[in-house]
Amino acid sequence: MSRETALVLGAACVALGALVVAQPAPRAACALGLAFASGAFSLAEALDAAERGRPEAPFETTLEGRVRSVHRSPSGFSLDLDRVTRVGAGVRLPETIRLGGPPTPEGVEAIERALPGEQVRVRAILRAASEFANPGGRGRLRELARAGIGATGRLTHPALHARVPEREGLRPLAALHRARATLDDRLSRTGPGGALLRALALGERAGLSSGAQDAFARLGLAHLLSVSGLHLVLVAGFAFTAAHALLGRWAWLAARQDTRAPALAVAVAGAVLYALLSGWDVPVRRSLLLVLALALAMARGRRGGAHEPLAAASLAILGVEPQALFGASFQLSFAASAALAFAPRLAQPAPTSVMGRMWGWAREAVSSSATALAATSPLAALQLGNVAPIALLANVVAIPWTGVVVLPAALLAVGVAALPEPLRAGWALAAAERIAAGSLAAVEWAAAWLPTFAPRPAPGAGWLVAASLVALAALCARATV
Repeated sequence: MSRETALVLGAACVALGALVVAQPAPRAACALGLAFASGAFSLAEALDAAERGRPEAPFETTLEGRVRSVHRSPSGFSLDLDRVTRVGAGVRLPETIRLGGPPTPEGVEAIERALPGEQVRVRAILRAASEFANPGGRGRLRELARAGIGATGRLTHPALHARVPEREGLRPLAALHRARATLDDRLSRTGPGGALLRALALGERAGLSSGAQDAFARLGLAHLLSVSGLHLVLVAGFAFTAAHALLGRWAWLAARQDTRAPALAVAVAGAVLYALLSGWDVPVRRSLLLVLALALAMARGRRGGAHEPLAAASLAILGVEPQALFGASFQLSFAASAALAFAPRLAQPAPTSVMGRMWGWAREAVSSSATALAATSPLAALQLGNVAPIALLANVVAIPWTGVVVLPAALLAVGVAALPEPLRAGWALAAAERIAAGSLAAVEWAAAWLPTFAPRPAPGAGWLVAASLVALAALCARATV
């Protein structure tokens, strides 16, 4: 659909919606049409932007651009620049490009340490975006085009880049990004477990070795390394439980109002703060919007069901960022959120003892893990080519351990690392690092000794069949707990 067609459709939906504003069904249809038109316009604009200035052949140039995002890994980095202009006269450049390369050598200022929003000048070799050469690999050309990226490139030399602060303008999140960089540096010096602390608390996976990441993938636990809706839910759940317990002890408040409402407000605030701490990247914002939709459904007491807030959040995401529909992050987050929202809750008597409460908590953990696994296994196989035969068992153990022990330890470590040096409790950082290091060692041991499949770059029919069997096993497990 062209941009002009999308504009006409959107205007028609607005006009028609004004006429039927008092009728719920037509009004909802107009809202759906408006979201579709908005998404179509945004996607058409991104595809057109990727085509504008696409280089016909590789060439070397000096350019300036604003850092949109930076992703680091043990094998290198990927840095997206937007508002790109060429220094001096010459050919037109795409508005958004992606630079990549191996890690910067020691002794040279690393461009991968640039912060979002910074204006940088680089000397680079640019070329039109292309597919990967390996057969069966996951295509990236269309994915780059949907993000508006029209060219890729690399620095001609690791040192040929400089920041241009006088051209940056307003940067409302600059202080946040600087604080995250400082915390990342401090956590990286705590020891081997610091890599996992950085991944969980700050969303920085660069310190995790390829072997560790492969071990998580083999066990079906790769989602634990990327800050997502699961992590936001864990933080929100912990904040809600703690706030509800504390507010319940305030007799004056408990006698006058349901303490679940203020506890839910604390949980939402905790999720927002965690999203900011983890970098406020686009996938995190999408997950946060879905979590807020579930919180709204909970606040309404599920009057009208959870489908309305969840559908509204999804339409809002797709209306602004339609390319999210094709990405694994949105698909897996939405599938898991929808499954957890719509799945019938287990009927169980109120626990009267400590063992009863522990058993009820265990049943709920197995049920939630099985529900989310059943919904996401086929998508994970289709998008990532990854099926773990023991994913249900691994998640039943790893998700509670992460939510109750490792994630709180990571957040505690960040809080301690943020303190001035005289107030920083070294023993707390050391304890958090030991917990994370032990967790990493356990995952690597389990991946080495338990039956797993090696992740593949592209799924085939066998992977989808295996994923369906895993989903079926998860549903059976849920039915029997």
